[in-house]
Amino acid sequence: MTDFSQLDYQQLMECRGPLFAKAGGTRPAVWLLEKGGSRAVIKDYNVCIGWYARLIAPLFVWREVKALKKLAGMQGIPRLIQQVGKRAFVMEYVPAARLARKKRDEWPDPDFEALDALIAKMHAAGVAHGDLRRSSNILFDQSGQPYLVDFVSHIQKGPAWNFLGNWMFHRLCQADGKAGLKLKLRAMPELLTEEEKSSVAHQGWFDRGARGLGQGIRKMGRLLFARGNE
Repeated sequence: MTDFSQLDYQQLMECRGPLFAKAGGTRPAVWLLEKGGSRAVIKDYNVCIGWYARLIAPLFVWREVKALKKLAGMQGIPRLIQQVGKRAFVMEYVPAARLARKKRDEWPDPDFEALDALIAKMHAAGVAHGDLRRSSNILFDQSGQPYLVDFVSHIQKGPAWNFLGNWMFHRLCQADGKAGLKLKLRAMPELLTEEEKSSVAHQGWFDRGARGLGQGIRKMGRLLFARGNE
C-alpha cells in the first residue's frame, strides 16, 4: 500500500490517473492518484494561470485545508492527507458520484436522511459549507451514503462577539439545508412534505444575493487575475 502523505509533488504527479474535471485557466485539476493498490485525490491549482495562480489559488487551498482539518474524522467528509506546497492538497478518495451521473438501475436510492444528518453534524462542528446548491458538491456512494466536497466557500462559526460573522454562518447553514431539500426535490420529490416544497420554491433576498455575489466574485477573479502566462 502507498502512503501518499510521504510523496512530494513530482512523485504524486507520477501517480496520476483519470482527470475528474476540466482544468486550466481558473479551474484546478482534480486527479485520481493510483499506486500500489492505493487511491487518493489531488486538487491541484498549479495548472492555473497568471495572477490567479499566484494570489487566489493559495487562498483557496488554505480555505479548503482549514475546513478539512476542522471536520477531520467525520464520516462523509474526505480525509485530508497532506497539503502540497501552496497550490495543491491530497485527500482521501471516496468511490462516490453526483446524482446526475449515477445509473439509477445500478445504484441504490440516496440516503437523504443520512445527508440531513451529515449537514447537521457539520454545522454542529462549526462549519457551514456555503455552496451545496451545486449538486456536484454532494456525492453518494454505492450504498447510498452521502459525502460533501469542495469547501472553498465555507464559513466557520466565530466567537460570540462576532455578530456579523455568526449571522452569516447561520444564514449559510439555512442555505445548506435548503440545498439538501432542492436535491431531494429533483431526485425523489415524493419524500418532501408540502411545507418543504414551499420552502424550496421560496428564494429570499439573502439566497439571491449570496448566489449573485459568488458568481460576481468568480467572474471578477477570472477577469483580474487569470491573465498572464497561458
